[in-house]
Amino acid sequence: MARPRLKLDEAAIGDLAYIGCSTNEIALIVGCDDQTLHNRFSKLLAKKRAERRRDLRQLQLEAARSKNPAMLIWLGKQELDQVETKPAPEQSNLFLDAMDLASSQHDRADGGTPGPGPQ
Repeated sequence: MARPRLKLDEAAIGDLAYIGCSTNEIALIVGCDDQTLHNRFSKLLAKKRAERRRDLRQLQLEAARSKNPAMLIWLGKQELDQVETKPAPEQSNLFLDAMDLASSQHDRADGGTPGPGPQ
């Protein structure tokens, strides 16, 4: 005889997924195995998590429209690939900088810049 099917509150599971709980966390809270949740409620979990992301995006857009500088910066980084750090110098500049450094070290080792040759 098969084990009776565990009665789980679908609305509670959906609410937990919506607030951001992982499948493992939901399983611990409702008292079942995470594989049971996956087998029986995977579509509900995916739907509620998608609704959460949609609502968060809406709130972010509203914050950006109200000129929240932190949100504008964050959205710029996430969606427009904007960065705060300066890009690395071009390779040619690195080569010239290395040559300048080597030249100055050479001059110090020789006692300074060479003057005119013997007369």
